[in-house]
Amino acid sequence: MNKNLTPARIVTPGKILNRELEARNWTKDDLADKMGYPLESIETILNGDKEITTEIANDLSKTLEISSEVWINLETNYRSYLAKKASPIKN
Repeated sequence: MNKNLTPARIVTPGKILNRELEARNWTKDDLADKMGYPLESIETILNGDKEITTEIANDLSKTLEISSEVWINLETNYRSYLAKKASPIKN
């Protein structure tokens, strides 16, 4: 029996953030204003092109009242998935 479980689908932290914005009826412009970030930075986070750093996670936490650990864990898991996917060594 294979004990290595792999998720059926990996969702980027930006996708989760996008869903959160939709649930709040916020636009990416709203988030940029509330966080004091340039819109371009928010767009790169939402697109998954920019990693969610500790600083960004803390700012998201303050703005959305969702713990920074949630954002860090989502980012870590996503980047780990990408690294495994790119690795020539298969489990």
